[in-house]
Amino acid sequence: MSKTLSRIFAAILVIFIVLVLFIFFLPKEKADINLNIENSNTHVTTIENFDDCIKAGNPAMESYPRQCMANGKTFVENIGNEQEKTDLIRLNNPRPNQIIASPLEISGEARGYWFFEATFPVVLTNWDGLIIAESYATAQGEWMTENFVPFTATLEFEVPNYKNNGSLILQKDNPSGLPENDDALEIPVILDTEVGVICKSSSNCEVPMRYAVQSNCPYQAFCENSSCVVACPMWEHSPDPKESKSYQVECSVNSDCDCKQWPGEYLRCVCLDGQCAAIVED
Repeated sequence: MSKTLSRIFAAILVIFIVLVLFIFFLPKEKADINLNIENSNTHVTTIENFDDCIKAGNPAMESYPRQCMANGKTFVENIGNEQEKTDLIRLNNPRPNQIIASPLEISGEARGYWFFEATFPVVLTNWDGLIIAESYATAQGEWMTENFVPFTATLEFEVPNYKNNGSLILQKDNPSGLPENDDALEIPVILDTEVGVICKSSSNCEVPMRYAVQSNCPYQAFCENSSCVVACPMWEHSPDPKESKSYQVECSVNSDCDCKQWPGEYLRCVCLDGQCAAIVED
């Protein structure tokens, strides 16, 4: 009888130990799983348009407009309404999504009835539709015809401090003022930001597009001594081999920084906004 009780007690003890282990270790496993899922989700890139698709490293198809595929979806590049207006007005320079700088030389051809007295309005807007430059295109030939007539125009503009995308609008001249006679060609353009402009903080500066399209560094624009500069921030890998993360190299003064890890040429290694950076243009 005593042996039977001993066996029952031993069995109960084993079950109790198993339950204790189960209770203590299961939550940790769940937490680890949730943490892993959470960490993996931070690396998922949300792709909502053509630009996002290209930035995520996907190739552009050789088509016009260009197309990009990601996550089973096809994204088409925005070229404005160029294709809808091709029988009325054609633009040689700039092209849709081209990087433009001031002064901008515009050229193309338009039907004679797009002009009035050999001109038509040309407008450049910022990302929010605010006009930042306007002028007139001039016919380079006899405009009183229904055939295509070459035109040229020049726009001078200042790049806004916030965002560098805009729109170039070539309006049909409408002396009647009637809405039904309005028409326009509108294409997206990218305003090339300048280095060296006066600034109060880094938020006043933007990375020029010539650096934004390069992949050897996540270039940033900083305000140094009231002037915008372009720099490559310094990063260091986590010392924990279990972490696949990098951290910005923090600093207080320039002497805290060492930019020898930056493989390219740079002007100076400095502490900007509390992080080390190699300045490449000022």
